[in-house]
Amino acid sequence: EGLYLVGFFRGNYGETGDLPERMDRYIKEHKLKVSGPVYSVYLHDEICVRDKNEYLAQVSVLVSK
Repeated sequence: EGLYLVGFFRGNYGETGDLPERMDRYIKEHKLKVSGPVYSVYLHDEICVRDKNEYLAQVSVLVSK
């Protein structure tokens, strides 16, 4: 329950590219406050993709106005 900022990244396991910077910029631009931990979930991993560069991760963080 709550307001979450959610971002997605496609790439190698453990990498997030520029996603943290983009999420941080969004939080600052919209004057949000981080209110909880950051959650990372792999939606596509070695079970469902052949190319390790195609892993799909979802990163979520609870925010408030």
